Amino acid sequence: MSADWHTSLLHLLEPPVDSIVSKRRQLATVRMATHAVKGLPEGDLVETGVFRGGTTVLMARVLRSLSSDRRLWACDSFHGLPRAQVEDLRRGGCGNATIPRRHSCGIGGGGQYSASRAVVEHALRTERLTKHVRIVSGWFHESLPPHGLRSIAMLRLDGDTFNGTYEALSRLYPLVVKGGIVYVDDAGSYRGAAVALRKYLGWPIGTRILEEAPGQTPFYEAVWWRKGLKNEMLSF
Repeated sequence: MSADWHTSLLHLLEPPVDSIVSKRRQLATVRMATHAVKGLPEGDLVETGVFRGGTTVLMARVLRSLSSDRRLWACDSFHGLPRAQVEDLRRGGCGNATIPRRHSCGIGGGGQYSASRAVVEHALRTERLTKHVRIVSGWFHESLPPHGLRSIAMLRLDGDTFNGTYEALSRLYPLVVKGGIVYVDDAGSYRGAAVALRKYLGWPIGTRILEEAPGQTPFYEAVWWRKGLKNEMLSF
């Protein structure tokens, strides 16, 4: 991707959104969503784990900026994270011996990151983005895949825990089109998410890390890849 294209998307980060995701990962989300919509002939955007809706707003801004009739499916329990499972407690779950990871290796507690659906709806209404988004409420093993979702061009997973990641992957990954972008925001910082990737896909399966603080002591929280295109070289 050219530097000019990179710069041209910075305006989509303004005004700032209510998100605990770093600016680097916010911009990566915007770039991936833009590439998915512009570069793939079909597929909606899907986000699992929306919290207060910050990155939901960013992805909806992409759809509006491209005048796209595709849809963003924003999926969340709206009761916070599920209870930790055995896989979340497994030692050494985070990261991989061959790539740097974040120094922390979280577990995630039941009810953590809880925000109401009304908070997300308000954020979307404020920017007149409601028409681009369908909100899906419920635990992922009960609500996914939502009725009407046929194919996915970008799947953004932000479920933190083993269940929050594995249930979304197992139910939605088959719908990701060839070349579709899959992004896992917690693979370097929550051991359950990393374990889920290994169990379902045999991670790292050609994943690319999204490095934080480039030029300093490297670490990462997110990984991404394109389905069926392991050697695809894109920089986000």
